Amino acid sequence: MTGEETTRRRSANLDGRVALGVRLTSHVAIWISLFVPTINEALRGWRAVGDNTGIVFWSYRAISLQPRLVGQESSTTAAHNLSSLGPLQYWLLAIPVHLDPQQGALWGAALAGAMVLSLAAEAAWSIGSWQASAVVAIAVADLAWLMPEVFSDLVWNPNFGAVFLIATVVFAWVVATGALRWLPILVACASVTAQSHLIFVPTVVLMTVAALSFGVFRAGQDRQLRERRARWLLIGGVVGTVCWSFPVLQEVTGSPGNLSTLVNGGRGDAVLGTQLSLRLLDISYSPYPIVVKHFPSEFALTALAEPARFPVSVGWAVLACVTMGALLAAIYGNTRLAALAMVCLVYTFGMFISFSLIPRANVLNLPYVCFCWWLVGLLFWATVVAAAAEVTSVGLRSHHGAKAVVIDDGHAAHCPERRVALQDGGGRVRRAWTPVPAGCIAIALVGIVTVLGVSNTAPASAAEAQAGGFGVPGDSSGPVTEMQIQRIAKAIERTVRRGPVAFEIHVEDPRFSRADVLGQEGADAAGVLWQLTLDGRQSGYPPELTIWTAEFPVAQAGWPTVVVTVRDGRVLSAVRTR
Repeated sequence: MTGEETTRRRSANLDGRVALGVRLTSHVAIWISLFVPTINEALRGWRAVGDNTGIVFWSYRAISLQPRLVGQESSTTAAHNLSSLGPLQYWLLAIPVHLDPQQGALWGAALAGAMVLSLAAEAAWSIGSWQASAVVAIAVADLAWLMPEVFSDLVWNPNFGAVFLIATVVFAWVVATGALRWLPILVACASVTAQSHLIFVPTVVLMTVAALSFGVFRAGQDRQLRERRARWLLIGGVVGTVCWSFPVLQEVTGSPGNLSTLVNGGRGDAVLGTQLSLRLLDISYSPYPIVVKHFPSEFALTALAEPARFPVSVGWAVLACVTMGALLAAIYGNTRLAALAMVCLVYTFGMFISFSLIPRANVLNLPYVCFCWWLVGLLFWATVVAAAAEVTSVGLRSHHGAKAVVIDDGHAAHCPERRVALQDGGGRVRRAWTPVPAGCIAIALVGIVTVLGVSNTAPASAAEAQAGGFGVPGDSSGPVTEMQIQRIAKAIERTVRRGPVAFEIHVEDPRFSRADVLGQEGADAAGVLWQLTLDGRQSGYPPELTIWTAEFPVAQAGWPTVVVTVRDGRVLSAVRTR
């Protein structure tokens, strides 16, 4: 072996170790970003309250003869009685909730999210892009830094869907490059995202269709990929059929069907229109990147309150540039860049459509879904940086008057990233660049952003938690808290010791208006219903409170009824009325 060959092999081994370091660091960062806030919440005594009660309740009943066929009720994207499209979140949390009824949903959601994001990082790695694997980890840590409430409450369906939305974007990009073996995972992940919240539906559908079209076209250009194309399409179809079986069953057997209500309902209602979406697009494409701005949940209200900083035409011009970039990258054979620009474009259009169709009456519910535009900005800047790197690479090749060739030192098993070299006119090959410096920078960047994200999810003190109303024992921030819910349930069980039981909750608290008290009674009734279910009692939601939610089974008319009166966190009485 010559000295030049020895040097080349040592350099290749170093490349492989650095790339492997990026790979491992990405996975560690993802799991830390999700599980540190989860552990913090568990140590603070997390229990399901509010909307999470319904998620835990139906996750528990997913393994039963009476599962829910649709998802959580939606109050943001619908002006009518609509639910999210399907129950996949309940399926994923069913086993953890049965294993640990109190906190199983908390760690189960974190486990599902960490697994799917790690799988997304592996998908990026599998097509030879350690850079994209690092970007996945940086995106997760950046979201933990900017909006820590997402990972602190992963059980809540918009936050649960946010994790799967990030993974769906990655899988869509990978499939668009022609890696159809990831199509079944894309279909499953996109289905979970679409069924978590209605705001994701247009974007996920458009991305999946576009990625599949790009991927099939790319696979058709390669003989080996073309031979396996039909198999992955078939498997993807089977996965999609399984994921959407319950929503279709509900549409056929329900009256009315949720899907038909979604299509036909809301006609004639005033919607926000394109003005808000254009302002959000202006914020996302701002020269001051959205990925370094705190409190992205406030962007929607800021966009409504403040005038746009740029003319509307600027947003359309940016979209036109991204479209042109995607076409040029496809023409010149850069599949990854073309796929990335396509995903950025389709995702942006999907969110543009989703926010334009939101009923105007629901505008105050927007902040908690505006992280979607954070991802628009992230995709845009990732596309810009990738395009700049490609242009620089082409310029270097032109400057040296050489052509690019791919060399393989026999270490592809350790580092899937192929190494690029320049071949001069005499046929001599020399290394054009090495991924070692870039890899070391990526490892450092992933680590720094992860530390920032974790430091922003530090556990609150007991006093802070009490002031913020996090539901810790002894919390008195609302008319009835989690601890008092258990007391109400015990009072009901003592009054009617066996058999099914109905209940009503009357809160007497002069600190709150009647409207606030009624809303709290509706939320607390869900908590009491869940507690009675855990205790093995058959019960139902109070019929008079169905004006707040229709997602729980209602108590039957012939059941014994217990009226519980609560004041200042104490159960004053529990009286059986029939």
